Amino acid sequence: MTEQFGLSEVRGNLTVEQIEADLLEYIENWSALPPRKDYCRNPGIPTFRNLQPRYGRQGVGQLTMYFTDHANVILWRNLSQSLTQAITNLLVEGKIHWHVAFLGCYEEEGGPLPLPLADWPITEEYNTAHWLPVYFKPGPSCDNDRGCPNYTGIEEQEEEPFETT
Repeated sequence: MTEQFGLSEVRGNLTVEQIEADLLEYIENWSALPPRKDYCRNPGIPTFRNLQPRYGRQGVGQLTMYFTDHANVILWRNLSQSLTQAITNLLVEGKIHWHVAFLGCYEEEGGPLPLPLADWPITEEYNTAHWLPVYFKPGPSCDNDRGCPNYTGIEEQEEEPFETT
């Protein structure tokens, strides 16, 4: 199973749809690993640092992913059009979502971006570029996980039985 999460390059000139399918399978397989308190220790955590080299030269370009509402909060730089489009499509379609990653996840995998860290949740507009380290999980959000940035706040609650006096 660890070979599945290695940084080996996916060969060939892939279409955006093929990259999407590969990314989704990779993220789903990683998420199926037994949960660990220190999730960074699971091999191949789906961070930008791990995903970009997977596509070799086809993953590298001149695009930057950032928050539309916060243009100075950078997710990753030097991405190709096809990889950026594949990740964006999966996010918009609700097939994957992101979580804030501990800085250590990126330090173990080759290093963070050389930018100051952005706070999460974003409470101020930054005048200069800041980096928000993230990793990806399958689905539109996590069920009943208050740590999930896409958490809706809706949880099933058992009704309390009425008291009689």
